[in-house]
Amino acid sequence: MPEKQEQSRPVRRLSKTLGLGVKELPSNAAWLVSKAGHKGRSHVPAAASTVTHGLADAARHAGVAVVDALPVGGDSIELRMQRARAAVAEAQEAEEAAVRESIEAEQQAQEAERVAQRCRDYVRDVENEQRESVNLAMQVAVTVGVLVTLVVSADAISGERERGTLEALLLTPVSRRAIVGGKLVGALTLWFGAFAVSAPYVWVLGHGVSLVAEALLLGLVVGTLLAFALAALGLLISSVSNSNKISLSVSLFLLLALFAPTQLPASPQGWFGDVLVRVNPVGAAVHYLTTVLVDGQDWTSNLSYLVSPVLLAALTGGALVAAGSRMVRLHPGVRR
Repeated sequence: MPEKQEQSRPVRRLSKTLGLGVKELPSNAAWLVSKAGHKGRSHVPAAASTVTHGLADAARHAGVAVVDALPVGGDSIELRMQRARAAVAEAQEAEEAAVRESIEAEQQAQEAERVAQRCRDYVRDVENEQRESVNLAMQVAVTVGVLVTLVVSADAISGERERGTLEALLLTPVSRRAIVGGKLVGALTLWFGAFAVSAPYVWVLGHGVSLVAEALLLGLVVGTLLAFALAALGLLISSVSNSNKISLSVSLFLLLALFAPTQLPASPQGWFGDVLVRVNPVGAAVHYLTTVLVDGQDWTSNLSYLVSPVLLAALTGGALVAAGSRMVRLHPGVRR
């Protein structure tokens, strides 16, 4: 290190002397120009004098710029190059660090997006499971309510006739159409009882997905429509049956034929399968419940599936009104 310092001293001294000489060069040039202008002031016009002073100022400014550009003193060119290379190296390191941080940030963002997507999928799966559970609870409520309603309505007239209590009923000061209406209302109360029992289960299963009120209201409307249709059908079967066993057997067989297709694991596809679903009042009502509660469709999107339940309710209700006065009567030869 001392030897390098001894070797660099002459270079520094020469650079300093050169810088001082160059620094004095503009002032010397300006002095010469001013002297020349002074000697010939009597012979040179005012414009030439102005040019002379301008040249002197330009020479002075040029000298200052040269001095600022030259490495005077200990600030050598080699030292400036070393500082420049160090600055470039620091800039490269900062750039590499920024690139690494950007890559890590991008990876973290991708991981956060994957986690968010998994969370959304989990929430959607849980919501779908809750919707399916609510739909299953409503299907069970409708099935049990309609079953009890049909059984009671099938026993309403034939059972009274077989047990010998129909005569006492006919002696009451009530019209026969009113008796049929009372039997129908009595059978429907069992459906409302089954619906009331199922309401707490629907609330527990659907709590958290804002589906409880919609499921209960939809189940009440569809279930009441189906229960009315099958209760009226059971009363018609009971009125024409000579024994209670026949009316119950026919009603249960009819109920089994209507409910069995809804419990199949896979229904027929295509237009034929759709026709089978729409023709069956029970299957159409259950399918309508599924489209609203599970698929999340609007109430008015698939109202065509309620055509067969409404048609059955209209036909059976009209038959009760038309034949109500002749339905409640004694059959000759029946043991009382």
